[in-house]
Amino acid sequence: MITTSDFPSLHLNQTGGPEGTYEWHVAGDETEFVVQDVTANKVPFTISTGAPSDSLVIHRSGQVGLGTETPQGNLHIFGDGAADVFNAIGPDPGWNGTAMNFGYSGFSFGIGSGFFNVRPAPGAVAPNPSLRFATGNVQRMIITNTGSIGVGTLAPTELLEVAGKVKATAFRVGAQDLNVPDYVFEPDYKLLSLKQLAKYIEKEKHLPEIPSAKEIKASGIDLSEMQMHLLKKVEELTLYTLQQENTIGSQQRTIQTQSQLIQELQRTLARINSRLTVIERQSRKTDK
Repeated sequence: MITTSDFPSLHLNQTGGPEGTYEWHVAGDETEFVVQDVTANKVPFTISTGAPSDSLVIHRSGQVGLGTETPQGNLHIFGDGAADVFNAIGPDPGWNGTAMNFGYSGFSFGIGSGFFNVRPAPGAVAPNPSLRFATGNVQRMIITNTGSIGVGTLAPTELLEVAGKVKATAFRVGAQDLNVPDYVFEPDYKLLSLKQLAKYIEKEKHLPEIPSAKEIKASGIDLSEMQMHLLKKVEELTLYTLQQENTIGSQQRTIQTQSQLIQELQRTLARINSRLTVIERQSRKTDK
């Protein structure tokens, strides 16, 4: 049946089906075009008037385009390079509602930027709202509500926490807040004597400023801080080596001087002995 009222429609009535009767309406007016499931009192399909061309395209290839008549994949959502193309999954996909949204955000974050976002939800308890990644139905990684990332752990206590081994080709740490120990080479730096150092090691069983094995086992180590401590020890070791080089050089000069004196004494004694021998011979001749 076709009606031409304020909301004109095409009525589809099933009257002799195996499961009884069922009724559908295909209708439209100045605001929308709908397919209405009258029996179930639902409207599963709606097109608002003024919707742009190519809002929904099912290509002959079976690919679906939203905003494009030439979809490049099974589902292609098109947006201008400087536009925001957001998709939402959740109970309230509105901009400020409880949901996860993702997409392309050329306007909000700059051309060429994509994003994932889990919006705040009433009643969420930390680490939620969070973004989680799983394989084999097992959670492998989390980004918590505060931005901390956990790999192999769902409760990271640092900005990045990895529960397991890490392999990388290089690591670079920030330079602004590193206390690089070049001050060791300043003239007023108080370097422990080797005797003082030996006494400390004998008592503490580790180098000064280096945590003990017990402390490391209990609390771990800050790699950046440890690197600076180790660099300081290398620089102090260089100073000890230079001190020893100066001491050895001074000793070598002393030994060389003493060797020269000994040689001179030996030559003097040789001359004296030679002179005494001559005198002794002359004395024997005189006695005869």
